[in-house]
Amino acid sequence: MSAIRILMVEDDPNDAALVEREIRRADIAATFLRVDTREGMSAALREFSPDIILTDHSLPAFGAADALELAQQLSPGIPVIIVTGRLGDESAVRYLQAGAADYVVKDDLHRLSPAVLRALNIRQSHGAQARSYQLQAATYRIAQVAMNAPGLDELLPTVHQIVGELMPAKNFYIALYDEAADLITFPYFIDEIDAAPAPRAPGAGLTEHVLRTGRALLSKPESEAELAALGVLQSIGAPSVDWLGVPLKQGDRTIGVLAVQTYTAGVRYEEHHKEMLQFVSTQVAAAIERTRAEQALRASEARLKAVLHSALDAHVAMDDTGRVASWNQQAESMFGWAEREVLGQRLADIIVPHAHREAHAAGLRRFLTTGEGPILNQRIELTALRRDGSEFPVELAVAPVRVGTSWLFSAFVRDITARREAEEALRVSEVQLRQAQKMEAIGRLAGGVAHDFNNVLTAIFGYVDILREEIPPDSAAQQDLAEVRKASERAASLTKQLLAFSRQQVLEPVVLKPNALVEDFEKMLRRLIGEDVELRLSLAEGAGNVRADPGQLQQVLMNLVVNARDAMPTGGKLIIETANAELSEQYAELHQPVVPGGYVMLAVSDTGSGMTPEIRGRIFEPFFTTKEKGKG
Repeated sequence: MSAIRILMVEDDPNDAALVEREIRRADIAATFLRVDTREGMSAALREFSPDIILTDHSLPAFGAADALELAQQLSPGIPVIIVTGRLGDESAVRYLQAGAADYVVKDDLHRLSPAVLRALNIRQSHGAQARSYQLQAATYRIAQVAMNAPGLDELLPTVHQIVGELMPAKNFYIALYDEAADLITFPYFIDEIDAAPAPRAPGAGLTEHVLRTGRALLSKPESEAELAALGVLQSIGAPSVDWLGVPLKQGDRTIGVLAVQTYTAGVRYEEHHKEMLQFVSTQVAAAIERTRAEQALRASEARLKAVLHSALDAHVAMDDTGRVASWNQQAESMFGWAEREVLGQRLADIIVPHAHREAHAAGLRRFLTTGEGPILNQRIELTALRRDGSEFPVELAVAPVRVGTSWLFSAFVRDITARREAEEALRVSEVQLRQAQKMEAIGRLAGGVAHDFNNVLTAIFGYVDILREEIPPDSAAQQDLAEVRKASERAASLTKQLLAFSRQQVLEPVVLKPNALVEDFEKMLRRLIGEDVELRLSLAEGAGNVRADPGQLQQVLMNLVVNARDAMPTGGKLIIETANAELSEQYAELHQPVVPGGYVMLAVSDTGSGMTPEIRGRIFEPFFTTKEKGKG
């Protein structure tokens, strides 16, 4: 049995010596401390931590009643025995009723040792029950704290507080071992002398000994030689009177050490303190591991969220009930909904167009039933819905993820509007390139034909002129030769058009008034269309001037009018109009190579049968016609 600590409240040193001698005669190992004032007793209760108090009935300024009251206030549960020269039965009853464990008259000091042992046994029995309850309550509180603490910074101070309610723990620390880094760290270290140590590699200290052996260690001054023989030489900081450490274990693995130490001779640790720490250490280790795991999980979730939020594509996750579980910043920008607005909402109601929602629901039901889905684990293109109701094309990649007994569907969404526009622009450019190549080939052919035809016409003109000079003016042949020349001139006009088409004929653009050109050409046009077609001119008064080849412009106008006439075989209306027009950049993008700016519009419209989209797409092809053979 270890030495018990006895606090004597006695003003007479001789009486104190008699009491000490009587107790030692009973072979009771004890450490004594004598005080004779309230202040001395208060300090002893804090620092000496007595197991039992022996107090005289009457001191000059401090009596047994005062000592009993002070003990109950500062150290409830410590037995108090009244030792006095004389004490009446009435006073003795009052002391016992007030909570004293016993009373002994100095003339019967032989009763003192049995009274001390009896009081300690009763206290030990009561203390064991109280400690059992305290330990159970402590482990429950630690478990509760672990469930709510966001990190070790919040958990470990509360563990210290709970341990301090079970035993002296003014100097308290927790050391954790990082096996991967082979380092001991001190996430919590409270000490009245030393500051927290820096992380360090394991050495030959008391903490390391507990880590290596996985067993609790109570180090006292008398055990230093034994520990030195085991190679345990180092302690943390200043030398302590007693050092007590217990391993923190997770299964068979020691993850750290919980330690307390004392620098005060009157505050000592015993085996029951070690047992108490061992009892709570299991729950402390579990609490630390749980908190660290939750911290690691939160850190992992934060990293994952940061990665998803930094992704260039929108990321959306949906649970197996069809509700939004994740929504990154790009999804906010793409769809127009903030994360807080959509979490927990039905995904189909947010981004799936109305026309596709039933198919979306059917696909989810099919997967949950069969494990198969038509859009999973591949890249597909479909239409999505913005907050403003507009629809746009997206590329979607969806992967199902098993989470426990549930499913999570992780999707990356890319807006492909720009890509679609680029593809359409490329398609238009390719069509234009093919058309340009076709026109270039036809132009080269037309130019070659025109040059050869001009050579033939030159000979015809020459021979016609020679014949007209040789034949008498009044000859009937003169009229025939004139018709031949007119036909040749028309053929020459045709070759000019072919050369213009092939860009080998130099155009002669001039600044002209479109209204004046139309009005000068009106009479010829009326003769071309006949009486069944009504010609109407709608010429804007403020129509601007243009720079163009007059002959080419008249030829275009005549071709349009002739085609309009042919489209109205039973008659109709033909309108020629002019107006100023401002072509925007948007219009120019859709009608390349038009340049944005101010233009004059020359329009020809009729009430004929019109053209199909297929025919409109070919109107600029040379030699294309819808007329029957022999009709132009």
